[in-house]
Amino acid sequence: MSQNLESVPEELRNRRQWVAYRPDKTPVNPRTGGNAQADNPATWGTYAKALKHYKANRNKGIAGIGFMFCADDPYAGTDIDHCRDLKTGQLKYCAQVLI
Repeated sequence: MSQNLESVPEELRNRRQWVAYRPDKTPVNPRTGGNAQADNPATWGTYAKALKHYKANRNKGIAGIGFMFCADDPYAGTDIDHCRDLKTGQLKYCAQVLI
């Protein structure tokens, strides 16, 4: 899956809630390269650090970057795995309803 990293709103880029991730979606601490934890902000980093880690390691098992949601921010998101037919691009019904 490709990411359009230029489309990330500056408001989100300015928050220290970023990680890199492996193809299996395991979050990676962009400062140390170790595992990040969804409930431990100390294992997250800046957008710039996550992007730098991704670019340096995209051919070494890092698939992209991601934003970590937490109770203290005004954001919410939904992640629906396997919601698009890879051949046709058609969304499954559950994704259509959410969109």
